[in-house]
Amino acid sequence: MKRFIVKIFRIVYQITGAKLFSFAFALLYITGLNLVTIYGLALLLAELFPTSFILRFFSFPYLYFTFAVILGLNIVMGPSFNSILAERKKRADNAPVIMYTVISALLFIYSAFYDKI
Repeated sequence: MKRFIVKIFRIVYQITGAKLFSFAFALLYITGLNLVTIYGLALLLAELFPTSFILRFFSFPYLYFTFAVILGLNIVMGPSFNSILAERKKRADNAPVIMYTVISALLFIYSAFYDKI
């Protein structure tokens, strides 16, 4: 996730020029994609593995806790603000970010319509 955070930071920083906003947006964007990916994979694997425990964390009162845990993991395991600032001048490669976004979007669409398939 370190690379994705840096790449999203570069993209947003090139558009806005705001350092703190770009860093916060990159963290929130990756956290959202991670949540959608975990939820979609849990739904996909529900018939192979017992994933009801994981899906329970995506119900209403536990969703805030799940979001906070994933955000905390992204902050702890991600690059520091200063190391991202050192790499902001490099050219951003958008392909991995676009691929991860497309995969997460497909999992999101599947999670919305999985009972109709």
